[in-house]
Amino acid sequence: MYSFGFNKTGQEYYIACKDGKQMLVVGNTEMKAYDEIYNRYTQEDSLGNIYYIAREYLDRQNFYSLVSGDKKYKRFAYVSTPLVFDKDNNPVYCGSDEDVEYPQEQFVVKGDEVISRKFSKGIYELTFSPSGKLVYVGADTLQDGTYTNTLYVDGNEVTTSSSVMGIMFNKNDVPYYTTMDKDNNCYLVEETKIISDKYSYLFDIKFSKSNKISYIGTIYGDYERNIPNKSYYVYNNKKYGPFADLIYYEGQTTNSMTNDKGDFAFVAAKSIQKKGEEYPLTKYYMVCNDWKSEEADYISNLSSYKNDFYYLAGKLDFKGNAANILYKNDEKLSGDYEVITDLKVDSSKGIITFLGQKKNKVYFVEIKL
Repeated sequence: MYSFGFNKTGQEYYIACKDGKQMLVVGNTEMKAYDEIYNRYTQEDSLGNIYYIAREYLDRQNFYSLVSGDKKYKRFAYVSTPLVFDKDNNPVYCGSDEDVEYPQEQFVVKGDEVISRKFSKGIYELTFSPSGKLVYVGADTLQDGTYTNTLYVDGNEVTTSSSVMGIMFNKNDVPYYTTMDKDNNCYLVEETKIISDKYSYLFDIKFSKSNKISYIGTIYGDYERNIPNKSYYVYNNKKYGPFADLIYYEGQTTNSMTNDKGDFAFVAAKSIQKKGEEYPLTKYYMVCNDWKSEEADYISNLSSYKNDFYYLAGKLDFKGNAANILYKNDEKLSGDYEVITDLKVDSSKGIITFLGQKKNKVYFVEIKL
């Protein structure tokens, strides 16, 4: 039994094996058996219908079909995910005529209909714009060996480049993405226009509620020549920095944000090289339109409520003892704790809660905002 779950009506479903075949079981109902339910993958649409990819071995060849309930869609030599659904709940996915396990040549399929040309190096970024337009990137290798990515929106070619990555849209349905040149320099692109400076890496790209874009761009240094990385925060085309390398914070859920007024806040860093030390010491601090926080050894849990910014900042002493403090903008909102965890902002109640440890005791803390 594989891929156990519950559908929207509360019925359990799972993939079962019987007599060398595999089938989907919903409640007490066994669906049609196939040679394999590929990768034991299942996905629900907005109505709770369960979809999967079935493999059949016919005339010494594998065929794949998308299946949901009693409906089996057109057979192809290969069918792959992701599976997305348009506003009419039609499934959209990728198919191929190549009879190999991981084909490079692919095309886009809606239901039973092939709706794109074939792309020799596959299809990526299959999704929909905010208004429901189909979006994808088709990759090809040209006769001269050049690798290209072509962005399509609503069936129309938007641009062709060496790379199209991380597609996102603003509220006006305008596409933004990153691209790279032949020297691996990275740029942010609005539709077909480059709107950023040259960087080694771009991340944390997002839109504010007022539809203004922000991102962090990093220019790599040279460790052997003692040239540090430089990172910049860009909001509404205005650049702040340089700061020390901010990629450390890429693993955080949020390292920059804007509030309803359009104010921004982001985590900045600087490196301090102490005499006799092999590696520099990195300190972090918050930067906003009109204030800057104290320096800390780490910052996390950035959030916003009623146009104020909240975050945790921690400091370590030379013995490794930690002092963690909750801040509102550049002001302390809590006392020191050795550990602060399970921090939650409840906007409906206007409170922040967390668990704080101090001197072998754990406290549940609730702060009215």
